Amino acid sequence: MVTVLFCLGAAACGAGRNETENTGISTSWSGSGLYGDVSENRGGDGSAGNTDSADAVPLTTDAQIEEAARNIERELGERIYELRGPVEEAADFCGEWNRTQIHTGLDGTFVIAEQTKESFTFELFCQYFYHTGALTGEAWFVTPELAIAKILPYEEDEEQYVSFVWSKNDDGETSSYVLTVSATGMDYELGLGNRVSVDGEYCREEPVYTNAGQFEEYFGGEVDDFMRAVLFREDYEMSFRLPAEIGFVREEAVVLEQGRTAKRLTVEVPTDGWASFAVIVSEDGHIYAEFEHTAGFVTNDMEAMTMPEYTKAES
Repeated sequence: MVTVLFCLGAAACGAGRNETENTGISTSWSGSGLYGDVSENRGGDGSAGNTDSADAVPLTTDAQIEEAARNIERELGERIYELRGPVEEAADFCGEWNRTQIHTGLDGTFVIAEQTKESFTFELFCQYFYHTGALTGEAWFVTPELAIAKILPYEEDEEQYVSFVWSKNDDGETSSYVLTVSATGMDYELGLGNRVSVDGEYCREEPVYTNAGQFEEYFGGEVDDFMRAVLFREDYEMSFRLPAEIGFVREEAVVLEQGRTAKRLTVEVPTDGWASFAVIVSEDGHIYAEFEHTAGFVTNDMEAMTMPEYTKAES
């Protein structure tokens, strides 16, 4: 685990503020390969995007500022950060917010505390499958439904910004909000793990996962019972269950030797090839599974020593 400490700038926070900011922000990550295949709005030479276009974005009304902050760029972040100041009408946003409408492998949690008219403290934890990243610090209000934090995990890098924009749910209930988080910079520029992003929509309610129930759908019943019986507990949890819950599952119909029909299931976890595996379930009740790097080959077919040969079934 690596921890990087950095501080927010000491500029005054809005008109009439005489006190200075003295807030430490820490970031942490786990996982290898910080310089992963991630994208950012940059020029062809790797430089920051067009500053002229950022300067041209109008930031006159609260609505304009909040819209710009939803897909923030670094130059816009600088301009929005200078607009920070006390607000009177902000709702109470304290508590836990969960990233929603995403795959379980992209889980995220955002906790707000110590909210005042000027700012709040936050803890933000997100993952990209087995890679993780965290930000903790202080964000400053710009409008009653927008706050922004300045981030500088490494002194030699450019300052980055994270925006927090709230909007009321479509049902119109004032107590029900959706939070949109957007950050400038690449994962390593924010001190996050490889491909980890804090961007997305967060809610106070239970999050909605796009792959909810996939374990029960593909591996429930006889396959799960078989794995529990033949695998050691650690192998069951770490080599089978967890990858099957958070990974990408593919199912295809196949034909085995002697014309037996079967279904073939493969699981892939983007950040860890060791967690991938394949399962074949035949029409006659035989189960074959191969965990290439961990638990090896297991089956209830007493005559099989390896995964059976197969061909794709005709559609």
